[in-house]
Amino acid sequence: TTDFIDSGGLTVDFSINTPNILSITPAPPTIISISPSQASPGQNLSVTISGANMDFGDQWSGISTFRLQDANQTIYGTSNSTSGNDLYGDISIPSNASYGYYDLDVWDYGSNQWVTKDSAFEITLSSSYAMMPNAAEQGESLQVFISGNTSSFFSWSCGIEGIYGNFRLYDNGNVIPVTNNVQSQVNQYGVNGFLTNITIPNVPAGTYDLEINNCSGFSFGFGGYEGYVNCGDCWTTLAANAFTVTQSPPKVFSITPNNGSPGDNLSVAISGINMDFGNQWSGISTFRLQDINGQNIYGTSTSAVGDSLFGNISIPTTASYGYYDLDVWNYGTSQWVRKDSAFTVGNYIHVPLDFTTIQAAINASNNGDSILVAPGTYHENINFNGKNVFLTSNYHISKDPNDIVQTIIDGSGASTVVIFNNGEDSTTY
Repeated sequence: TTDFIDSGGLTVDFSINTPNILSITPAPPTIISISPSQASPGQNLSVTISGANMDFGDQWSGISTFRLQDANQTIYGTSNSTSGNDLYGDISIPSNASYGYYDLDVWDYGSNQWVTKDSAFEITLSSSYAMMPNAAEQGESLQVFISGNTSSFFSWSCGIEGIYGNFRLYDNGNVIPVTNNVQSQVNQYGVNGFLTNITIPNVPAGTYDLEINNCSGFSFGFGGYEGYVNCGDCWTTLAANAFTVTQSPPKVFSITPNNGSPGDNLSVAISGINMDFGNQWSGISTFRLQDINGQNIYGTSTSAVGDSLFGNISIPTTASYGYYDLDVWNYGTSQWVRKDSAFTVGNYIHVPLDFTTIQAAINASNNGDSILVAPGTYHENINFNGKNVFLTSNYHISKDPNDIVQTIIDGSGASTVVIFNNGEDSTTY
């Protein structure tokens, strides 16, 4: 017969009629808790870690390291001292830390391995002035949530006016504008706040403070909404290190104009970020348009200023209609940087993106336009009304036969489905 009794962290094995009457096995090292066990991005904490049977080391061998870890990120703390079953230290939660639960790992000198406490720590969104997402690349456009009730962003300034001030992200003279939508309250991540769209310009990478101008914004006096008020600049920091801008890889954003017709000769401007367009000594970057079939249309670069490249391009009279990718040579990486579907040959009107019906697209078109119809069933009877336009499914660009099968005009038996009776010529099809 064998009985097991847990006594003070030891497993006691009482065995009868066996040579080993009593065996004592030490309990394994265990992490019990970390206190505090919750924080928001940007916070600096002093923490206490409690354990059992842990060897946290000493001043001669060194003190145990600890870290927080989720599926994508590791945050290391700095240990200061230890006393018995407690380890003391500091940890800084990065401003771009992911929200959610983190495992706690603590180094045990006795077993020479990490000891883990699952889901021991939570990074949460602060109820006021926190942003989510709280990081983006240079040049990126995104929607963010800013926590806080309406009263959190309201002040009395400019005499007796009540103002919902203008926002910005600010660092050392660099500004990212933020639209104040505080009156459109939503609840996300368990807290109140509002949604707004921001675009990160080509500002330096780093952390930015969320600021409010209490002297400029929308006014709400005793009679309700009164209009826009501006009585100066009185910017106040709501949250330090609220947002992180990260370095973007070289990117091409756009080409202007972004469409042309066969035979056109165009002067174009290409914009990007962190692109090395070269110079008068190394040469200026080359650019080209390339369609799905590998047809290349090369342009001629004339100059580069900052993040913009300027040049000319001639669209051959034999150029295929459709979307073209834009490739620009980057001297910094010695490779092409691509913007997919940046240019179209032929003026395309999209159904249902631009117009919900095919007939509405025809009515709005000009001779020579192309109407590109996305897959779907369109219940209508159409009349070209003398317009010399090209009506096609996405197959014209995708070359996917399914786009033909899945794009249907259903006249419902009411009349002729397609009518040409107003002098359309052979360019209409």
